[in-house]
Amino acid sequence: MAERDVGCTPDQVVMTHGANHALDLVIRSYIRPGDAVLVDEPGYYPLFSKLRLVGAQIIGVPREHEGPDPEAFAHLAQVSGARLFFTQTLAHNLTGGSTSLARCHALLRAAEEQDMLIVEDDPFADIVPAMAPRLAALDQLSQVIYVGSFSKTLAGSFRSGYLAASLARADALSQLLVVTMVSTSSHNERLIHALMEQGDYMKHLERLSRRVKEACSRTIKGLEAQGLKVDRPQTLATYIWLMQTIALSDHDVVADAARHGIFIAPGSAFFVDGRPDQAMRVNIAHGADAKFLSWLATKIS
Repeated sequence: MAERDVGCTPDQVVMTHGANHALDLVIRSYIRPGDAVLVDEPGYYPLFSKLRLVGAQIIGVPREHEGPDPEAFAHLAQVSGARLFFTQTLAHNLTGGSTSLARCHALLRAAEEQDMLIVEDDPFADIVPAMAPRLAALDQLSQVIYVGSFSKTLAGSFRSGYLAASLARADALSQLLVVTMVSTSSHNERLIHALMEQGDYMKHLERLSRRVKEACSRTIKGLEAQGLKVDRPQTLATYIWLMQTIALSDHDVVADAARHGIFIAPGSAFFVDGRPDQAMRVNIAHGADAKFLSWLATKIS
């Protein structure tokens, strides 16, 4: 946290079973049926599902390559009365974009005016620059709850994450964790600590960062060779968002890709209202695959 310029004490950090568990704790603690909540749109669809589960009124803030539209955010915050905004500042899943410093400041100003809490999800923190603009660093956890994870850098099945917040919020969230889960995995946490202490984790991150950078470069090269316009990620990112690319309708694309042995999540999944969309999220781990690029070439509108 100190490397990211987020000042906090150990008492302000709550260990969790991954970032999704941290988000779940925040949702359970702060949201009641009918409450308005702002989210990035397009955005992280598992979050939408969690919010629907508690009966929240989900309102999308247009997400652009430079981050959430600050004017739209300020307007929606004012007219909706929302008290929470969930956003992923860096290496956004799914657009790959990162929020600019200017937009970070604008979002924090608007949140302060509306007395709104921002939940900043930062699952790729360990492979993006430590000093990249973060809401938690600019705000110092005054109006921001910061969520991090080790699952994205170690393994998806290795569920360990954390949240950082003001002392009062961290204490309340910690009590909720005890009531609902009793505890987190001390075995996983001790293992992570040992990897860090021995220097193995840093070596792993260096290798992982190189692989992500190379995969992203190959994917962009392959997509641009198809004549597609690609918004290049400002930092290391694991996804690229292609807009208005495919000639087929949303669900026809999914079905057609499946017939060719390719799995694609429908673009509509990333929008609050599930509206059909011709956009596509590309995972850089598979974005340069010859079979995928060959299939894509036949579907470009």
